[in-house]
Amino acid sequence: MPLMRGNNPKQISGNIRRLKKEGKPQDQAVAIALNVAGKSKKKPRKMATGGMVKGYSPIALRKQRFQGIF
Repeated sequence: MPLMRGNNPKQISGNIRRLKKEGKPQDQAVAIALNVAGKSKKKPRKMATGGMVKGYSPIALRKQRFQGIF
């Protein structure tokens, strides 16, 4: 019997139960059920890319050697 389509949590869990009864491993059953629902597993958040870090200036923290005028 085909799996139910839709992203309702009850439909997804029903699909997982059906796949497990067919003999699929837990991880594979979850992956197939989420794929049919059009969702994916949540991935850990990564740091934002690009931009300056606010509040840090390596030049201001160093003591300046030359204090005269050219």
